[in-house]
Amino acid sequence: MSSDSRASELIGVAAEQWGLITSRQARTAVGATPQLLKRMADTGVLERVHHGLYRLARFPHDEHLDKRVAWVAMDPSRLAWERLDDEVPAGVLSHRTAANVHRVGDMDADVVELTATRRIRISVPDVTIHRGGLTRTDWQVVDGMPVTTAARMIGDLVAASTDAGHLASVVRDVLVRSLASTDDVVEALTDYAFGYGHRALDGQGFLDALIEQAGVPATIRDLAERANRADLAHPAAVSESAQFLPRPSNVPTSRKAVDGDRAWLGAEEPSVR
Repeated sequence: MSSDSRASELIGVAAEQWGLITSRQARTAVGATPQLLKRMADTGVLERVHHGLYRLARFPHDEHLDKRVAWVAMDPSRLAWERLDDEVPAGVLSHRTAANVHRVGDMDADVVELTATRRIRISVPDVTIHRGGLTRTDWQVVDGMPVTTAARMIGDLVAASTDAGHLASVVRDVLVRSLASTDDVVEALTDYAFGYGHRALDGQGFLDALIEQAGVPATIRDLAERANRADLAHPAAVSESAQFLPRPSNVPTSRKAVDGDRAWLGAEEPSVR
């Protein structure tokens, strides 16, 4: 296979992974050599994001680039869609970063936070990796990335002693948007109620205090409860209450979930001879 053919295949693989590719992925997927990667970088096809990690130079802007870079770097040998098929991928976006991806609350997320079930070290700056247990029910795919569910995210934030003001805004948005049921939020709060000045194991009291602090309208709370408790065997009951609530996006867990927009490539691909 010629260098141009390998370069073309590499561009296609990277385009399906948010424009990113590691040197290990390039070698495994298309047989790209370090010399080919260097030529592609020197000719402006690729740009070095970090050691051993490249991005297609003309790929569209991505608000989640820092998160994608950190996640790809956690398992540089495997492609994103392969990892998303795992029961639990090596690393899941969590804590404040999960809140940012879910678009809830008003916390700063200048450091990318991930949770992994085993110890993982990466040299990408401004990344914090928490170690903790994860099951398949603890994460979902949002914008093509593995992210802790809203309920798990709340549990992680209280475990990290997030201040009540920021926590209240997160809980408010989660309930208003029906990203988690009230029961699941209470369960996430229960073990940490005492540390926030409430009776031990009083998750409901903790939630009530957060709701009062955040100022969630009673009508919204009622609608959320109706949507959460509606019998799924009666779709009309669900739609009656849920029609007033924004719905979170559902991105399938597959290669399609991370496909990039390849229209930017144009009719011709650059030569790297």
